[in-house]
Amino acid sequence: MSNVNTAVAAAILLLGALSPTDRAEVIAAFPTINPFEGYQEVGYDYEGDHFYTLRVEFSRELTADEISRACGCIGYAFRARIRGEELSDPVVLQNTGRAGTVVELSYDTTKTASDDPDLIAAFDDAATYIELGTPIRKTDRAGKGTKGTRLVEGLNDDTKVRFFVN
Repeated sequence: MSNVNTAVAAAILLLGALSPTDRAEVIAAFPTINPFEGYQEVGYDYEGDHFYTLRVEFSRELTADEISRACGCIGYAFRARIRGEELSDPVVLQNTGRAGTVVELSYDTTKTASDDPDLIAAFDDAATYIELGTPIRKTDRAGKGTKGTRLVEGLNDDTKVRFFVN
């Protein structure tokens, strides 16, 4: 192990032993890496161009269960609107209380059953589903007792979400 790797490993072990306040100070002392460099934010100027990688920023630290539910909501929206391949499993790039959570997902929008997929609507739906959950089932078609339930529960709070594509 190189000296740099040894120092990083020692720092990671040390951070676990620090109080939350001390840990935040140590983390703040390190240079910030922009996880969105080279990515375009999905917003008013995004024209729905095809992409292969999606990064999602949440305004707070999420638990593993919340990350799974949020990504399930994104997948549901994409299947409904884009009708393409499955999302990859999420890769957590950042998950700290101070800076929130950033996850990366792979998704090839060129492989779709839609001639002209509405990517903007897919992102709008995903944001809604992350907050509220997927639509409430109207039948028991998914199994006895599923009527009135959701496939994926939302975060049910005011967590802000931003999408970036590359």
